[in-house]
Amino acid sequence: MINPDGSHNHTILLLLSGFLALWGTAFLNYWDQKERIFNYLWGTESFQRSEPDSENFVPDGYVTLVFNRQFPYISATKTICKQLVSYIVLMFMLAVIVIGVYLIFLFKVKRSVFNFDISGKDSSDEQP
Repeated sequence: MINPDGSHNHTILLLLSGFLALWGTAFLNYWDQKERIFNYLWGTESFQRSEPDSENFVPDGYVTLVFNRQFPYISATKTICKQLVSYIVLMFMLAVIVIGVYLIFLFKVKRSVFNFDISGKDSSDEQP
């Protein structure tokens, strides 16, 4: 925030950042508590341990790890390909956001430099 004399007011930014840090921590703890309550009420505490694999899941093979129990696995190349596609899509979406923000900024700068409003009238021609 800029004061009327042109100097920056860092106190407000410091208070805002402190408030956001405290609020974020409190909200995260509240959310975690609510999640545990709903897990208990809905009977899903051990959902990850007891949920069977999907019927559509086709593993590349099985590996024996502990107590001679076989676990399904997916090959490393398949996993890397899936992650690569995910990162490419993520970078594309991020680029769209960055370009959008840049265009908004460019429009605002152009608007302030050429001093015109959306209607197309030049605001310097107006009489007070």
